[in-house]
Amino acid sequence: GEAMEQGKEKAAAPENADAELKLGIMLPVDFNAEAVKVLSAEVFIRFKDAKDLVTARSKRFFYELAVENEIETFFSNRFYEDTHYVQDKLVWQLYTKFKKRKDMEAIKDIAIENFKLQ
Repeated sequence: GEAMEQGKEKAAAPENADAELKLGIMLPVDFNAEAVKVLSAEVFIRFKDAKDLVTARSKRFFYELAVENEIETFFSNRFYEDTHYVQDKLVWQLYTKFKKRKDMEAIKDIAIENFKLQ
């Protein structure tokens, strides 16, 4: 009983919940051999602490370019239509590529929301 109540309190207040950078992304992607569609999404990059977030905000353009470049690289040799679990694979691609970079070591997590193709 009591241990479960403590767990609920922790879940309700994630630590550093506000230490995230939100980026709006819109990119053309090859849907199939005949069609190009626009992918739009919100990319949330979570940082280890608020200090790292302040640094990231000052380099917002750098992060936007890095995200766009990774998404373009992801679709450089494949069609959207032929790729299963695109959103999950993009999150994994961004996270693994960014964690390898010295200038992005402060990243804790990445999430993509409002993922649409039009």
